[in-house]
Amino acid sequence: LNGPAMEPPPGVIPNLDNPPNKDAIGYGVFLTCICLSSILVAIRLYAKIICTKLVKKEDYLVVVALGVFASFIYLSLEAVKFPGMYVHMWDVRLKDLSKILYVSLSSDLNAISAVYGIATMILKVAILLQWVHTFVPRGIRNSFFWISHFTIWFNIIFYTACTIVDIWGCTPREKSWNLMILGGTCVNKNSVRIITSIVNFISDFIILVLPQKVIWELQMTKNTRIGVCFVFAVGVIATICGGMRMRSTITYVKSKDQTYTVSTMSLWYTAEITSGFLVFCIPAIPQALRSPPLLRRL
Repeated sequence: LNGPAMEPPPGVIPNLDNPPNKDAIGYGVFLTCICLSSILVAIRLYAKIICTKLVKKEDYLVVVALGVFASFIYLSLEAVKFPGMYVHMWDVRLKDLSKILYVSLSSDLNAISAVYGIATMILKVAILLQWVHTFVPRGIRNSFFWISHFTIWFNIIFYTACTIVDIWGCTPREKSWNLMILGGTCVNKNSVRIITSIVNFISDFIILVLPQKVIWELQMTKNTRIGVCFVFAVGVIATICGGMRMRSTITYVKSKDQTYTVSTMSLWYTAEITSGFLVFCIPAIPQALRSPPLLRRL
């Protein structure tokens, strides 16, 4: 159990006591993303509570999502402490692997993956509710309304199911992280990961394209339309992050050196959630800049 968790490549000597890592990247990305997301949510709340005095359900949801994201960042930082970012499996002791599996994203998506699913679900519901309140007049039930609500409920059901699989996908549950348990069964979580990443990318794309047609049909000047379209097109960032997350998930599933490849996947998880806050909060920034009551009081 004191030996390496994986046979090293020919000519490579395992470094079990002080393995090389890229922890600085992890700390930098995780802390930057939670700070940026917090600032975006603060601007959104300022615009809605102080400037427009119009707070809706999605504004409460984004606060909950930020709290869940903070939990995600905390768990990710714990994973940076041990085993570290971009640490090869041959630089990890076999006896330490169970702890890594329990805390990190490795092998059987557990705590971090479950929290990621909850944060993503809440954010997407908030974004789609915002789209409905922005582009669908009260009392109207058009195709935009029904597509949005179908996507909302699909995301709720899908991510709830994924969270259940993440937490209770093995019998006994401890088999998810304890390599010493030889009996019991687990669902094929590699397949679940790939399916989740694909569905996630598709829903990101739907959120991106859904408001574009409505925007171009609005009666406004060309420059204004382009500006509004740009504000809502920040969803391109989320779609790119979703695509990269899907790619890194496939790489992770195929890799045997999962303590290393999981680092890239966790960074794209973080970027994707942060881009969700960007998509949700960016439309409120013009409101905050256009009507600064706090500045007028000074």
